[in-house]
Formats: sequence, structure tokens, C-alpha cells
Amino acid sequence: MNNRANIMYFIEHLCDMAQREDHLEFVRMVQRDILKVIDAVAPEDGSGAANVKVVKKVSRIWAILGHLYSARVSSGWHAHFLRF
Repeated sequence: MNNRANIMYFIEHLCDMAQREDHLEFVRMVQRDILKVIDAVAPEDGSGAANVKVVKKVSRIWAILGHLYSARVSSGWHAHFLRF
């Protein structure tokens, strides 16, 4: 069980529920800190290389659902791994 990858799925469901229940402050917190989360799940040092695929998949879903702005994630080193 890869807890670092699973946190991405948890946050996806948290944002869905928050949006459905009109608690958008949770979505805004995720939007604010998404780069920190991605750094923790798939660090630049390569220790989370297996998680890059999960980060890409979930990030695309978030962008489609409007939870994430692709420009926010496509900056920095993440641009190399995450193509929207």
C-alpha cells in the first residue's frame, strides 16, 4: 500500500465532497497547497518516481472537475512530469 499515492485519491474525494456540500474552503486550501502535496507524493529527488503516474492521473481529474488550475501545477519542476 503506497500511502503517498493514496493521499492524492483522498484529496480528490475530499474536494468532491466539499464541493457537493458547499464547503469550498477545503477546495481552496488544496488549491493553495497542491504543489507541497505533489512534492511530498512525488519528490524531485526521484524517491517517489512510482507515484508520478498517480499524480498525473489525479491532477488531470482535478483540472477537469475545476478543483485545480493546470497553470498552477505546470510551473516549476512539475512541468516536466505533469502535462495537461
